[in-house]
Amino acid sequence: MLPHGAVTDTRTQALLGGEALGELLDALWAGDCQSCAASLGSAKPTLAIDDLHVLTRATVHHRACRTP
Repeated sequence: MLPHGAVTDTRTQALLGGEALGELLDALWAGDCQSCAASLGSAKPTLAIDDLHVLTRATVHHRACRTP
């Protein structure tokens, strides 16, 4: 679980809404950055949402590795 949430962009916040965004963040685990594979540590990660037309993927990253 992401203990302190994640940094998101305003578009993601608007499209998902607070409740769905909260449920999504509760389902994600803080582990390694999906860009560089280093530990996310204690800093608040960014949440990236990729619409792949067949499915949507949510990943977490260091702020320096990928913007929300």
